[in-house]
Amino acid sequence: MYNLLSLKNNSLYAWVFLLVMFFVIPLAIKAESDDAQSDTVILLRQASIKSGYTLQNDNGTFQVGVPPESIAGVKRTRLRISKVHKPERYSTKNETLISDLYKYKLGRGVARKVKLQNKVWLKLSYADNQSETDKVIKYWNSKKNKWKKITTSNDKDAFLAGGALKHKYAVVGVFKKRAQLGEKVVQGAASWYDGSGAACNDFEQGSTIRVTNTSTGDFVDTIIVSTGPFIPGRVVDLTRDDFATIADISTGVIDVSIQLVE
Repeated sequence: MYNLLSLKNNSLYAWVFLLVMFFVIPLAIKAESDDAQSDTVILLRQASIKSGYTLQNDNGTFQVGVPPESIAGVKRTRLRISKVHKPERYSTKNETLISDLYKYKLGRGVARKVKLQNKVWLKLSYADNQSETDKVIKYWNSKKNKWKKITTSNDKDAFLAGGALKHKYAVVGVFKKRAQLGEKVVQGAASWYDGSGAACNDFEQGSTIRVTNTSTGDFVDTIIVSTGPFIPGRVVDLTRDDFATIADISTGVIDVSIQLVE
């Protein structure tokens, strides 16, 4: 009886061993390999920290430069850059993205010990059919879940946009610069309704307007599809989703300013 049970247990262990060897380990190795292929990593030692360092990915579409003596708090640290493989995690509503999204990180783990004393500079490539487009680099503000622009320069001889950012970690991309806003500014209250576009009496239907929450500065661009609202003091009715972009939906009514997007 004992020998029979031992034989069954040994057979079970053998099957588990084979399963691990032929399925689990190869999958783990493949995942590690995929990560290694997607990331470009360098260990910055004291000499590199002192003199500065530039790191770019294999095809040259993303570069990060650390100026001399910009890192404090550590004797060495890691600089990692990569392409964002799940860009859908970062909403581009009301934005026109004309490049891939990239990310960089200075330090290991949460990188709390690394102190960044100067801005790191960035260079990103963008689509070659956007050469005549006004461009701006933006980074993802995770606290507000929105894109924030940085001062951007363009290389006319190559499809590259450059900028600088004082963050140890960021997700960045090149976007088409927004159209200019009209001079007319309408102020009042905004409410929301279950519709498919904005209702406003101050601009023509079909116009694109920018509605800005005057308390927070958050804004949303939307198209006027009807007249309204017809309540004194209210200047626009937004869809539920557009209202939620600039304020908590439970607020109901907020103070806003409206401008025409030309």
